[in-house]
Amino acid sequence: MINCKYCQTPFIKKTNNQIFCSKQCSWKYYESLPKTKKYRKIYEKYNRVTTTKGHFKVKKRMYNGNCELCGYKTEMVDWHHWNDEHLEWGLWLCKICHRHVEFYEHGKIDKYLQLKKLYGGEN
Repeated sequence: MINCKYCQTPFIKKTNNQIFCSKQCSWKYYESLPKTKKYRKIYEKYNRVTTTKGHFKVKKRMYNGNCELCGYKTEMVDWHHWNDEHLEWGLWLCKICHRHVEFYEHGKIDKYLQLKKLYGGEN
């Protein structure tokens, strides 16, 4: 057992490099640090969205540690939004799920199914 670096609550580590008892403590700790490069990276993950129209400041929901579509546990996630008027409306998706959702939204799945049928795939 070790103590959380932020709140000092004892907890059992789930990974070798875990130093916080929760995502909330991790966020609060980094929020309290001077504005370093590492802090900026974490801040931007939760407060910035990049679209084809540019970069925008937005307050996203906290990330719970899992892809919200497939449930895969990872820190390598993207914020997928579906409404350019409300960038805060979105999901935390792993890289694979994000790619699938983007393909679907941009019509590439339909094109794939048409090509598959054209070249002898299932009817």
